[in-house]
Amino acid sequence: MEPRYIRAMKNATNLDRAAVRQAAQAALDTRLAALDTAVDAANRVSDLAAQLEEAESAASRAVLDAQRVGWSTEELRTFGITAPTSTTRRKRGAAPRGRARRTADGPQDSPAPSTPDATAR
Repeated sequence: MEPRYIRAMKNATNLDRAAVRQAAQAALDTRLAALDTAVDAANRVSDLAAQLEEAESAASRAVLDAQRVGWSTEELRTFGITAPTSTTRRKRGAAPRGRARRTADGPQDSPAPSTPDATAR
């Protein structure tokens, strides 16, 4: 179904500038409100991810401290305490340390011949 403002404009012989602007502003306000909600949600996710990273780091340090004073990993597990898994990620495209990056085609030392091999005839 068409929005009300489009039906009103189709039926009008002369457009009312104020009515058109009001309808456009209403549509824009609705879109901006949805955008504001999406931005707020994305910011909340980012903030919570940072808090989680800090909490996991603190938990890892606490587990290491417990192990330094004599608690074994198995003993800590019996109490329900485990070290958080690492959430650090390597950037995409970074070559592993100590290794050269390989291309899909292999080394590109010599160009392919531009003419077919004469013996292949």
